[in-house]
Amino acid sequence: MKKLISILVSLIIMMSVFCSCSQNEPISEKVAILIPYGESGFPAGLKYCAEKYVSEYELEYQIFTAKNAEEQTQQIQNITAEEYGAALLLPMGDQKSAAESMRQKGVKLMYFINKSGDNYDAYYTLDNATVGRTAALYLYSKRQEVGTAATAVITVEDDAEQKQRAESFTAEAEKYPVINLKGTYTAKKMTENSIKSTVRSALSKNSELVAIYCTDDYIAATAMEVIKSRSRDDIEIIIGSGGKQEFLKSFEDDSRLLATAYYSPVMIRDALITIKAMVEGQSYNKDTVLSSHMIDKENVRQYIDIN
Repeated sequence: MKKLISILVSLIIMMSVFCSCSQNEPISEKVAILIPYGESGFPAGLKYCAEKYVSEYELEYQIFTAKNAEEQTQQIQNITAEEYGAALLLPMGDQKSAAESMRQKGVKLMYFINKSGDNYDAYYTLDNATVGRTAALYLYSKRQEVGTAATAVITVEDDAEQKQRAESFTAEAEKYPVINLKGTYTAKKMTENSIKSTVRSALSKNSELVAIYCTDDYIAATAMEVIKSRSRDDIEIIIGSGGKQEFLKSFEDDSRLLATAYYSPVMIRDALITIKAMVEGQSYNKDTVLSSHMIDKENVRQYIDIN
């Protein structure tokens, strides 16, 4: 009888050790990355950087790109029905309901750049107000010992982020008499034709301009085309926002001072470090806000991706 009891105790101890080891083993968690679709510019850069860094961090992942809010909602619903441990979501439109349903199913949620609601596990974003202020301070630094710069702002309708950049640029620029603001000109759509029409209007209404601030690098690159076609050599400075490769690659080939208030798709790298911590049960910051800095001819080679 004593021998039987001894065997049973040994078996119980072995089972306890086995269960303890199983509970402490790292669990492989699949990560969903949901971002807008794009063949170029910031969305394409995000996808490229996500693929690059998520592989380096040895995360099992799936990238979903959507062309509109409805498609993204369907993607979120599909993820909710599958086995995912975490999701990085750059929401298109209002995804609050779909995202909360996903989170209720046990998927850890990181909002990226924008958020749809206050229920989330992590939020990784940039300070759009900083983007505008940084651009205005840069312009001031370049003109304070040179002279007044007549300046126009070019932006686009129905884009909260770009509106914030335009407003923060204007608010900061108004502090410096050397920046003579000539108004904000707003394109109806983020298309080449709409932007060109808006830039032509700004140029027609201002026979002399020294600088143009654009709330996106695509706008800045398009504005450059119009400025060159109209031989507006009075415009010495064009400042964009975003750090798009197409705009950066034009810096060294133009006699003007070209610059951009930078935030890059590479920002997703650190967001994925946080995702990795989330699925591995490590500590992480719930809210992370990035600031911006300037790129011009002096440092642009550090930021041009040869690929």
